[in-house]
Amino acid sequence: DEVVQMMAGLAYMTGPVGRPQRAGTSVNDIMGGMFGALGVLAALFQRNSTGRGKEIQSALFENCVLLSAQHMQQYAVTGVAANPMPERISAWGIYDTFELAGGRLMFTAATGDAPWKELCEILQRPDLYLDPRLKTNNDRVLARDWLIPELGATLKSMEAGALAPVFEARQIP
Repeated sequence: DEVVQMMAGLAYMTGPVGRPQRAGTSVNDIMGGMFGALGVLAALFQRNSTGRGKEIQSALFENCVLLSAQHMQQYAVTGVAANPMPERISAWGIYDTFELAGGRLMFTAATGDAPWKELCEILQRPDLYLDPRLKTNNDRVLARDWLIPELGATLKSMEAGALAPVFEARQIP
């Protein structure tokens, strides 16, 4: 699995610049089994319809290329290679891991205007919601250089155990 992650570019996309890093689990082994099972189901369906069986195959490298395909497409369309995840410009304004009280970490996402409003209400930051520089997701993406540290400062004093159920109830990932 790790060799395939290196060969297909997933490790490049996962690690910091100049330091490819495997995904935290054996994603290609798991996908190989999953796609193998889908192939078996499709072959059984065909056999039930036609009376003829099929040989199925599932390949780790091709699985991993599928995982890297969006970055390959980006390069094909723009001519610019995607940076690895830690250096990449996010498509979402709020889609990050933040440090909370006691050093706990929490991933938080607000990928649309409604979740952004909910997040600002939960964090008691109406100033951010009303800021005209942050009106749309695209505006928030452009403001990430100052917005993410600002949210981080707000979240740093909050307890994960208290915040998580509020996020869940208000549908904030």
